Amino acid sequence: MQTPGSHHDLNLSQNPSNGILVTSLVQTTKEFSSSVSDIIAPHGYTVDEWLVLRAIQHNDGSFVSQISDASGCAGAGLTRAVDKLVSNGLVYREASQIDRRKVVVFITDVGREVCEEINSRILKLEDSIQHALLGAGLSSQALTGLLEVLGSLTSPSTQQDRSTLQESIVR
Repeated sequence: MQTPGSHHDLNLSQNPSNGILVTSLVQTTKEFSSSVSDIIAPHGYTVDEWLVLRAIQHNDGSFVSQISDASGCAGAGLTRAVDKLVSNGLVYREASQIDRRKVVVFITDVGREVCEEINSRILKLEDSIQHALLGAGLSSQALTGLLEVLGSLTSPSTQQDRSTLQESIVR
């Protein structure tokens, strides 16, 4: 029999709701990603390419590292996205005036037009989300805050902290 404060017999896998929240988040994320992809695909781009284009639009003249931070895309995927956007005339690259070893990326007028067309459809999806939130008595700020907290749970340092916490609970 467990007494308050004695957690050594706690078995986390016996929790009847185990995995339901994660499963629901993953499924919902996939559904929204699919909806966004359906909006972007007719323009010939992927979600990652749109995120990169959007990041450049919001901070024209960005370093690649800034684009990576703003879009969530990195490495070879980011390079491929920028290459495709350059090939299609949506953005262009220049050597940085500050540090010639770095590349700065700018959006073109064509890129702005494509981005605005996509964004206008994305805003319709966002309006639907806003209405659903209001119907549930939530604000977009509350959802954004929750998503930021949940996102922080996936960082390596937080995973380490969680593992340590779970180990101390099991003991």
